[in-house]
Amino acid sequence: MDIAAIRAQIPTTQKMTYLNTGWAGPSPVSVVDAVRERMEMEQFGARTALDVVEGGQAVMKRAREATAGLLGCASE
Repeated sequence: MDIAAIRAQIPTTQKMTYLNTGWAGPSPVSVVDAVRERMEMEQFGARTALDVVEGGQAVMKRAREATAGLLGCASE
């Protein structure tokens, strides 16, 4: 595990030791980028357009599957 690479993904840790690991901690750069990309797609691509809706459903499916994998259960 490369701790320096992990810390580099969370800019706040470059300035301080961040100990608040509850629900409102800083997000890694990769998460912020993914959220920004999705928000821009929805805002500039019509939120109800078929490709936007299907893309959102695919994101949710992958998230459920990833969570199920972590928990060792079915994604349903």
